[in-house]
This record gives sequence, C-alpha cells and structure tokens, in this order.
Amino acid sequence: MKRLAIFAFVAVLVACGSDDGSSGDATNITVLIGKNEIATQFETMVEDFNASHDDIDVETMPLGGQNAYERMTTLYSSGSAPTIMMMRFLPFMTDC
Repeated sequence: MKRLAIFAFVAVLVACGSDDGSSGDATNITVLIGKNEIATQFETMVEDFNASHDDIDVETMPLGGQNAYERMTTLYSSGSAPTIMMMRFLPFMTDC
C-alpha cells in the first residue's frame, strides 16, 4: 500500500511538472498532509525528490494538529489552496 501511494504521488508530480521546457522556472507543488503519523517520512521523501529534480519544487503543508476540514477551508478562502491534499474524511464516508 505504501509503494502504491508513493507511485501515485510521483506520477502526479511528473504529470504536473511536464512542460515544453521554454520556461526556466521550477514547477511549484504544495501538498497538504492530513495524517501527522506520516508527516516526517513524507517530508523526507519530498526532500529526496526535490534534491533530484531541479525543475520541480515540492513543499509540504502539515496540519500541525489542526482540523483538516477547517485548515482546508481556510487555505481555499485565502487563495492559498494546496496543489494536492492527502486526507481522509471519515465522517463524510458512508460506504466504509
């Protein structure tokens, strides 16, 4: 399961980072991490990814103990929404 998540993350990064090479700017991607249990490991993976990709810059946004729904709502209303969100909204999932 962990390998599938990492593969999916890298696939999204590659898709978001593809361009024609005409711009010298790096593609910026922000990831809101909804699980504090994996934040440290995920940040380490992002550091390794950033070190090996000059044209893509990934930044993590950990929740830091905040409510995921409130944090997401605040980020969207302020115009600072992340590119990718890793969350699980159990109260809204009815088929579990």
